[in-house]
Amino acid sequence: QNKGWISGKRMNSQGKIVPYNAPNAGGYTFEACMGIIPNGRAEPDWMGWELKAFTSNRITLMTPEPDAGYYGVHGVGSFVQRFGHAREQGDLYFTGIHKCGSTNARTGMSMILYGYNEETKRIINVAGGLVLLDSYGEPAAVWTFAKLIEHWGKKHAHAVYIPYQKRIMNGEYQYRYVNPVKVGEGTDFNKFLNAFNNGVVFYDPANKLFINNK
Repeated sequence: QNKGWISGKRMNSQGKIVPYNAPNAGGYTFEACMGIIPNGRAEPDWMGWELKAFTSNRITLMTPEPDAGYYGVHGVGSFVQRFGHAREQGDLYFTGIHKCGSTNARTGMSMILYGYNEETKRIINVAGGLVLLDSYGEPAAVWTFAKLIEHWGKKHAHAVYIPYQKRIMNGEYQYRYVNPVKVGEGTDFNKFLNAFNNGVVFYDPANKLFINNK
C-alpha cells in the first residue's frame, strides 16, 4: 500500500519487466512487483504461497482444465466450436456463470457434483467429480475429484488474497494494493465442494476461439 499507484506491468518469460496497459493487469502487476514470472503450472506462486490479487467481490480460486467429458477428450478448441456462441466477426465464445443445481440460460448447461453427498458433505464416490452437463444431459466437461484434489493441494494449502484498486491516468491503467489482505492456511477440500454445491463457488469461463474469415 505504501508504494501508491503503480503503472501496469508484467514479467515476460525472460524475467524482464515490461509495460502492460490493460484493465485486467492487476494480477500481473502484483506478480511483477514480487518478481514472479506468469505461468500456468499448478504450483504456488511465491515461497510456497499462492498469491491472488482481486478487485471485486469475486475471486478466482483456481483455473484447472477439465480432464474428462467432451472437453477432456477433444480439447478446448473443439469444445468451444461445439458449445460456444458467435460474436464479433464470427469469433466463438463460451462464457457465463454455471452453478450447481441450476441451468444457464445461454448455454443450456447445468452443473452437478457427481459422487458427493450434500447431507454428510463428503465424497462418497472417488471416481466422481464436478460435471458440466450439456442440454441433453451428457458430460460436456468433467473435473474429476482426483484432478481437483491434486490441484487444490498443490496451490491452495497456503493462499493470500490481496485487494487492489485501479484507475486510468493519462490513458494508462494504474493499480494500488490495499488492506485488508486475506490469509488462508489449512484449507479443507470438502469445504470447497460444499461451497460449490451451495452456489457460493461457481464456474465462470471465458474461452474464446478466433475464426479466420480471410
